[in-house]
Amino acid sequence: MITKKAISKIHLKVLSEKVAPILNELGFKFLKSNASFVKSGNEIDIVVKSFINSSSLIIDEDDNLTFLITLRSQPKLTKFSKWHEVNLGTDSRDLTNSINAQSLFAFEISNFEFSKEDFYEPTANQRFKNYISRSLSTKPKDSKDEVQLGEFIISEVLPLYQNIDNLEKLLANGRIPLYMKPKLLAYNGNIESSKSEYKLVYGKIQEDLQNEERESIRKHFEYELSKMKTDYRNLFNEEINCD
Repeated sequence: MITKKAISKIHLKVLSEKVAPILNELGFKFLKSNASFVKSGNEIDIVVKSFINSSSLIIDEDDNLTFLITLRSQPKLTKFSKWHEVNLGTDSRDLTNSINAQSLFAFEISNFEFSKEDFYEPTANQRFKNYISRSLSTKPKDSKDEVQLGEFIISEVLPLYQNIDNLEKLLANGRIPLYMKPKLLAYNGNIESSKSEYKLVYGKIQEDLQNEERESIRKHFEYELSKMKTDYRNLFNEEINCD
């Protein structure tokens, strides 16, 4: 069976040899250390991250090898992240879940060379699980072929960020999370607007808390309220007051 280390090697090899040449032409830089790509802007960078799992390697009945990688884009505000760490003492949460494009790609890797160190002798139980897994492994119907990668970036990723290429446009975008807008306003110097937005968001979470019966969700809301109080005090040197 193939080792986890070998899977990681394949991941980076596919990114280096098949993904990087296409994204480089579109202005992205390959960051090998975290298996991602970044296209720098004046205020907002575009990041394309890659993800794999234990089922990324597929071997068909003809022993052809296919490697599955999910590519997901997100905006990154590097200067805001540094500001957040200095002023609030923590890393900023990103906008991954609000403004992104994502797709699964299938890369043909039958010509990749392997060494004996890439494999190990499995136990009987591992052989059985591998047999079942392999018998069920097929290329997902919703996956894109590697020749569609450039089109994905050009038609789905880049247009997504054309209208949020600076902070003012980002703040006007209706898709940013509630918890981000007050901080972005404060970062942009809109102090009074930030205070007002904090109070609106705080009141909304309070309302959700009052109407929520599930204990796990209530604890999450309580944590959010506590965090907002701390952030507000750190930013404005005063206690939040929603009255």
